[in-house]
Amino acid sequence: MMTFSEGDAPGGLLEPGEPPAVERVPGTSGQWLIVCDHASPCVPVRLSHLGLSESELSTHIGHDIGAAAVARRLAKRLSATLILSRYSRLVIDCNRYPSDPKAIPEVSDGIRVPGNCRPSNEEYGRRVDALFRPYHRAIASELDELMRTGGIPVFISVHSCTPSLDGQWRPWEIGFSWSADQRTCAPLISDLAKAGIVVGDNEPYSLDLGVDFTTPEHALRRGLPHIQVEFRQDLVRSQIGAEQWADVLADKILGRAGTPEWQTVQHPTGWQREVLERAPAEFRLDASHA
Repeated sequence: MMTFSEGDAPGGLLEPGEPPAVERVPGTSGQWLIVCDHASPCVPVRLSHLGLSESELSTHIGHDIGAAAVARRLAKRLSATLILSRYSRLVIDCNRYPSDPKAIPEVSDGIRVPGNCRPSNEEYGRRVDALFRPYHRAIASELDELMRTGGIPVFISVHSCTPSLDGQWRPWEIGFSWSADQRTCAPLISDLAKAGIVVGDNEPYSLDLGVDFTTPEHALRRGLPHIQVEFRQDLVRSQIGAEQWADVLADKILGRAGTPEWQTVQHPTGWQREVLERAPAEFRLDASHA
């Protein structure tokens, strides 16, 4: 269970009638849980688009382009429950510890975000309470229920990445981010590579303990098998492309569904455990999961 409060309160961030912070799409299988941290470019009405244009918010700085469509298709293929964040990563990045200054960035990929300029402690707290806490509480509650009945779900976090960064082309069509626990990613990387897919092994990003929040706090801390995956945005920008690439991954996941290592709990040890234990206490999961 999370140590978080009950989300937005009167006088908080969201106006009456605005969508809640979290979307939950129920599934019938307890074998998987899929999450999408950066699913939406939406900004609460009170924040006036953060001073950005709609076209700026619709780019990769506002959300992971195509990730929500991939996640929905993947959830359908796996009959999995899906949990999505409904507001932009620029309002609060749900994959960062709120104590990290980059959780509410003043500049993103060279674009100044006027609405994030020197936010007060009150404003910071309002965004955490309204958006970050409910999203992670929903994930934790889902995992609590699955594990209460004896399940060991594979935790799948879906992201997308730009085709290039700082002028450097990213050749990887799908990339996996992991730390020391390779039991899910290693066989998938191998299977996809054999199928002719250009696969990133900790490319374009590794799983950054102490920086990334969602997979370390929900999956590693509980010892769950996990997959953090990036799809290149030019491939998943359209609905057709998103569904095609979701199917590519779904086929390989389902082909490995009976793998014994995917059905066991393996708690982090050594430096991984030390990093997790140094995480800000207010935003850590309940110690009973460690």
